[in-house]
This record gives sequence, C-alpha cells and structure tokens, in this order.
Amino acid sequence: METGITDNDLLPPAGLRESEVAELTGVSPAALKKAREERLVEDVDWERRGRAVVYLPGALEKIRPGAAGELQPLPEADLVVSRTVRNPRLVLALEPDGTEVRVRVRNGALYCPRMTLKNCKRVAPGLYLFQGQPPRRRGHW
Repeated sequence: METGITDNDLLPPAGLRESEVAELTGVSPAALKKAREERLVEDVDWERRGRAVVYLPGALEKIRPGAAGELQPLPEADLVVSRTVRNPRLVLALEPDGTEVRVRVRNGALYCPRMTLKNCKRVAPGLYLFQGQPPRRRGHW
C-alpha cells in the first residue's frame, strides 16, 4: 500500500542554525540577526524551528558583507587573568590596554592570576569567550 510519502519527505530540509553560522563565519550573532531582519525573508531564506533560527540554502549569499562591510569577524585578543570570581563559568581578565573584562570559561576554578588566555573572541562589549583547551589542573596548562 502506497502512502505517497517518500524517504526524502522524512528528511529535515537542509539548513544551518544561526549559532552554527555564527561559529563558522566568525560573525557575532547580533550582526547576523540584524542582517537577517534587514535583508532576508522569513520562510524563504530562513525559518524558525522551535526556538532556533535556521538559515536555508541561498540565504548566506544574501547576507555576505557588502561594500560597506557590515559583517565583521569577531575581534580576538590575548588576555591575562586578573582574578577569579564566585561564578564558576567566569573569570576577570585584563585586555592589552589594561581594561578589566569578563571572560566566559568552562571551569573558572582551574585559572589563576597571571595566566594568559590566547585568542579570546569578543562577543559583547566587556565580554569575551575563551574556546581553547582548559588547564589540566589549577594553574597548569
């Protein structure tokens, strides 16, 4: 008995989640959201699947940086840990100019003052994300 449903109908339509696009391109999620609102059409270029925003094929070509270069990669910096805080996922660090910023890490208890965090990505003003390998034990890379 044939129902008219093929194997292709059971596969999810191709697309990348907004978080995956941000990670692959190095563009901040806020810049992607702004470009999506200005240049893309819902259900044609992107759609919502639950709470996730999924970019459909062809959408990335429409939001690539134009002549003005609206989408810039996230800036990276080498930071030096200044102190730990009670939040286990956060440490305070110094930018090269001496400004104290927050850095998201996996386990803040492993970091000590004066440890260097290489290639931290800036995700917001005053907030960085460290994606490298965490120390093996407290204070030791």
